[in-house]
Amino acid sequence: MNGSTAVKSLITREELSAELTYIASIAEKRFADLDRQDELRKMISEQAVIIAAGGSVNPAGVISLLMGIMGVGAVIDNRKKQSAIIKQAQEIASLQKSIAING
Repeated sequence: MNGSTAVKSLITREELSAELTYIASIAEKRFADLDRQDELRKMISEQAVIIAAGGSVNPAGVISLLMGIMGVGAVIDNRKKQSAIIKQAQEIASLQKSIAING
C-alpha cells in the first residue's frame, strides 16, 4: 500500500455483527414492502378484470384497494424518513472516525 491510501477503520466482531443484524432487518422490511406491493397489484388487476367483464364494482374490494394504496404511501414516507436517519447516522459515524483519527 502507498501513503495515499485512506486509513482503514478497525471494527470489532460485535460492531460487525450489529451492522449485519441491522442490514438483515432492513432487507426483511423491504421484502415485506415488496409483498404488499405485489398484493396491491393483484387487487388492482382483480378489480380491472371485474370491471372489464361488465360486472359490478365490489365496494369492499374498492375500499380494500384504497387502503392498500394508502399503505404504500405510508411505506414511501417511512422510506424517506429512514433514508434521512441513515444519512445522519453515517455523518455521525464519519465525525466519530475523524475525531478518533485526529485525536
